[in-house]
Amino acid sequence: MLATSFPKTGFPLTAVFAIMLGDSMLARVGITGPAHGFVKSYRRDPAGTVLFQTEALKKLWMQGPMLYLPSAGFSPCSRLYCADPQGAGARRVPGAGFPLFPWGPDSAYRCATSPMGRLAMPPAYNPGSLMRYRIPFNRPGLTGNELRYVADAITQGHAAGDGTFTRRCHSMLEQTLGVPRVLLTTSCTHALEMAALLLDFKPGDEVILPSFTFVSTANAFVLRGAKPVFVDIRSDTLNLDESRLEELITPRTKAIVPVHYAGVGCEMDAILDIAGRHGVTVVEDNAHGLFARYKGRYLGTFGAIATQSFHETKNVICGEGGAIVLNDPALVERAEILREKGTNRSKFFRGQVDKYTWVDIGSSYLLSDILAAFLCAQLERYDQIAATRKRIWECYNRELAGWAAAQDVQLPCVPPHCEQAYHMFYLVMPSLQARQGLIEHLKSQGILSVFHYIPLHLSRMGVEFGGQPGQCPTTERVGDCLLRLPFYNDLSGAEQAEVVDVVRQFECRATVSR
Repeated sequence: MLATSFPKTGFPLTAVFAIMLGDSMLARVGITGPAHGFVKSYRRDPAGTVLFQTEALKKLWMQGPMLYLPSAGFSPCSRLYCADPQGAGARRVPGAGFPLFPWGPDSAYRCATSPMGRLAMPPAYNPGSLMRYRIPFNRPGLTGNELRYVADAITQGHAAGDGTFTRRCHSMLEQTLGVPRVLLTTSCTHALEMAALLLDFKPGDEVILPSFTFVSTANAFVLRGAKPVFVDIRSDTLNLDESRLEELITPRTKAIVPVHYAGVGCEMDAILDIAGRHGVTVVEDNAHGLFARYKGRYLGTFGAIATQSFHETKNVICGEGGAIVLNDPALVERAEILREKGTNRSKFFRGQVDKYTWVDIGSSYLLSDILAAFLCAQLERYDQIAATRKRIWECYNRELAGWAAAQDVQLPCVPPHCEQAYHMFYLVMPSLQARQGLIEHLKSQGILSVFHYIPLHLSRMGVEFGGQPGQCPTTERVGDCLLRLPFYNDLSGAEQAEVVDVVRQFECRATVSR
C-alpha cells in the first residue's frame, strides 16, 4: 500500500483516517492514488474552524465510513463530521464548492468543532436519492482488530474460503453455542438455501413460515419447488404465532421456519412440540438473534438447522456473510459437500481421501477468508458490542415510554423468559398515516428511519402461492405501521438524544387531523 505523510503532522497515511489539528476539527484523508480524494491544504480561520481544500471530492464524499489508525490517537468510534451545508456548524466558504452537485474538482469547505468534543461522521449518503442524513439508520463500525486481521488474511497467502480466520470463526461459534458444526456461508440467504438442499425439498413439498419476514426465508425453499404456507404473527413479539401452526400442517408439510424477529425468541417449546408430533423439521431463521436466548438456551440451537446473518445491518458483521448451524450431526457431512460445489473437497483437505471429486449437487457457499477475518475481530469483541447495543436499546425504551403511551404507539415486547439480542428498536404506530408522518418528520431533521417487511402473502409472488388480503391480519397491520429507529454500534449518546427529542415532538393525532 502506498504511504505518505500529512503536512505539518508527520502521521503516516496507510489508510483512510482522521488527524487532529490542535484542538479543532479534522481533515479527512484518503488512500493516496488517483481514485481517492485527499486533503490538499488547510488553514485555521479566526472563528476557530478549519478550511480544507480537497481533490476528487466526489470520491471522497461518497466513500462512506472512515477507517482509523491507532497511531493517530483515535479509537474506532472517533468520527469526522464533514461540512454538509445543512450540518450543524458547517458554513459555506465564499467562492468554494460544497460537496453537493455539481461536484467540483477542487472544493473548499469547513468543519466546526463537535459539541461533544468528538469527531463526527459525514452524513450518510442514500444511493437512491440526493438526500444525505446526519443520522443514518445504520452505519457499519469497527471494534479494533478488523483491519489488522484483514491484512493478515492477505499476507498469509490464503484469501479464499476456509482459511485460518474461517476456522477461528467456526470454532468460536461452535464452542459458544455448543453445537456439532457451524459453517460460514456467503450470506444467510445461502445458508437457508443449503437448509432446503439438506432437507431434500422437492416440488409439491410445503414449508410454513411467517409472512412477516425477509423474502429469502421463502425463496430458499421455493427454489427447490416448495410451496410457502404463510402464518400470521403474534401481536406482542411480532414472532410467528404458534397457535396458528397446527391448522396449517398437511401431509405435504416438510418444515417449519420460525423467524426470531428483532432477536427475541419465538415460543420454541410449543413449536417443537407441534413439529415433533407431526414429524416436521424445524429450521430456525436466526438472522436477528445471534447469542440471544429462549429460556436460557441460545437461539439457533433448537431446530435441526439454523441460519445466521452477518450482513452490515446486523449486530456482528462482515459486510455480507452468514452461517449455517447444524444441530443434527447426521447433516454435517452432506452440508460440507453441498457447500463445496458438491465435492468431497473438505475430506481431501483433512486427509480422509487421496483426491476429491464430484459426489452430489451443490454450489459455492464459502465465505472469503478476508471477510472471515473481519468477522473474527467482531466475534472476539461481541461482549463489547452487546453491551453497547443494550445501552442504546434501553435508552430508547426508557426515554420514549411516556411519549409512546400518550400517542398509542407500541414499543418492543420482550417476554421475561427471553434474553434478546438488542438487534433493533422499532415503533408500531397507530396507523399507516402516522408511520409515514413520523418517517417524514425525522427525515426533515436529517434522521433516517425505515419501515420493515412488506407482507409476503400480499406480494406478487405471494399471491401466486394463494396469498390474499385478510389472511394474516396482524402481519398486514404491522407491515403498515412499524418503523425502525437509527440503531448501530457507533451511535453516540448525543445522536440518540437528538433522535429521541425529534420523535417526542411528533404527535400522531396531528397527522390524522391534516
